[in-house]
Amino acid sequence: MEDRIRLDIWLWAVRLLKTRSLAAEACRNGRVLLRGQALKPSHCVRVGETIELRRAGCLFQYQVISLLRKRVSANLASECYNDLTPVEERQKFDERTEALRSLPMAMRGLGRPTKKVRRNMDRIQPSTKGQAESDWAGDDLLW
Repeated sequence: MEDRIRLDIWLWAVRLLKTRSLAAEACRNGRVLLRGQALKPSHCVRVGETIELRRAGCLFQYQVISLLRKRVSANLASECYNDLTPVEERQKFDERTEALRSLPMAMRGLGRPTKKVRRNMDRIQPSTKGQAESDWAGDDLLW
C-alpha cells in the first residue's frame, strides 16, 4: 500500500463527501484545512495527519489512520479515520440539519412552492409590492 494519496480521492473513498468532484470543490473553496491552511485537491494525505473539514458552518476534525484509493462500505471507511470533532461542533451541526429538515420541501429549494406554502412564506416575510408609495406618503410628517 502507498504511503500517501490525493486528498480528494481519500475524502471520497472514506465517505466524508459524496463524490470526488464535491471533494475537489470543497478543497478549492477552502473548506478542507491542514493546520489552518487550505489544501488543494492534489495535496498528498499521509497517515497521522489531522484534516479539518468545514460543513454547514461547523468544523469537523479527522485523523487519518489508513489510506484508501477505492470507495468501500461505510463500516470499513469509518475504520480509516478517527473523528476528533468536539461535541459542541457536532451538536451545532445536528441542530442546523434538524432545522433544515423541519422546513417544508418547497422552502428548502426543492421545487416550486405550493399555494399553501407560498401563503405561509408571505406571512413570515410580507411582500414589498405597493409598499414604496405608502413609505413616501408619511415622510413629510417626519420633517
